[in-house]
Amino acid sequence: MLVLAVSGGGDSVALAAILCEARIIDPARTLVAHFDHAWRGEAAAARDRALVAVTCERYGLPLVTGRWEAPRRSEAAARDARYAFLHDVAREHGATAVATGHTEDDQVETVMLNMDRGAGTYGLAGMWPERAFPRPGAGGLRLARPLLCVARDETRAYCAARGLAFFDDETNDDPAFARNRIRAMLAGAYEETPEARGLLLQLAVTTRARVRTLEASMASAAPCTPAECRRALAFDRDALRAVPEELRIYAWRPALERLLGDARDFGRGHFETLARAPAARTGSTFELPRGVVVTVDARRVLVSIGRPEEPALEPGWERPLPFSGRAGAWEVVVTAACDDQAPDEDRWQSAELTADGGAVLRAWRPGDRVALAGGRGHRKLQDAYVDAKVPQRQRASAPVLAVAGAVLWTPLIGAASAPAAAGRVRWSVRWRRCGDADDSVR
Repeated sequence: MLVLAVSGGGDSVALAAILCEARIIDPARTLVAHFDHAWRGEAAAARDRALVAVTCERYGLPLVTGRWEAPRRSEAAARDARYAFLHDVAREHGATAVATGHTEDDQVETVMLNMDRGAGTYGLAGMWPERAFPRPGAGGLRLARPLLCVARDETRAYCAARGLAFFDDETNDDPAFARNRIRAMLAGAYEETPEARGLLLQLAVTTRARVRTLEASMASAAPCTPAECRRALAFDRDALRAVPEELRIYAWRPALERLLGDARDFGRGHFETLARAPAARTGSTFELPRGVVVTVDARRVLVSIGRPEEPALEPGWERPLPFSGRAGAWEVVVTAACDDQAPDEDRWQSAELTADGGAVLRAWRPGDRVALAGGRGHRKLQDAYVDAKVPQRQRASAPVLAVAGAVLWTPLIGAASAPAAAGRVRWSVRWRRCGDADDSVR
């Protein structure tokens, strides 16, 4: 299913007409979404809806409408409201992509706006013909702009040639909006330098190719993976350190887009902070816009929405063996070991150990100790966690399998005693973090 964003202007009406007449889309698997920003009064809004409805009827496209209930005179706020509506429509109807009518002219204006704001490489890349939808939790939803290679004059000529009605939004001439000021400036610049338009478009194409190459290189050198915490991603700290600081933006920016849908509100200073994070002291945290928190662990750097937290076990939590279920941040299965046991499922870790009949699965207690390999005595579990560089926040969320104060196993360091230790019962333990079966950012 495809969603077409149609406002009633010449570009979006042409988008629907071109895709239908060229049979690029199937109207039976497409719907039109029309959003009223509530800026221009009910009479204008009713006219816009009527024009869009006529286009939909002509091409057999179903229509879904929405309205901004709390309008503000802000381009950024209007964009957020519009994309939230489109996202909701796509989710409700099971769409995999949303298409908008952005044109070549919009691309030139976007590049100029970004240059005026002092944007870096990503700003010069302009809009992408196809990219992840810019909303948190969009999953695999994509945003397509099929008309980025078409001029605004051409979309209007196309509509006129086919008798398609459209309107020109008078707010597009309001100098209170930065894009409108840029549009007026460009009109004069084209008269003096006709080749400027082509040069700006080529700059965007070249820059996007460079960004793609650098992002792919960073994904290979410093891969970003879902972390154990809700809505968090993790980088290997050493891998990030090995990347030149000036290139780390091409690892961090895709991570932010994956978490938030886009990286708006993140400026040069924020990315400089991110670039320095791998060298920061272990335990450091950095708070960034839109609730993003960067946490520096001994081995990883986490970027999350809010501070990373894990569900802690209550101090008195205890369960007899065998056991199957959730324990803190973990799914744990403890059964009596047998030779005909089924192979472990993907993403489960496993271990076998022996213990007497008093073994239980419980929360970690102060004073818990683990056996040293080779029967060389015991040490504090706390010290074992420190040596294994286990972050403090994870320790209270992990159960232990123990006899009295002797810990035989914990998911954070695996079997803590030698498998051949004396005991009356042989146990098989399987474990994985809750949610590890799903690699998406939750």
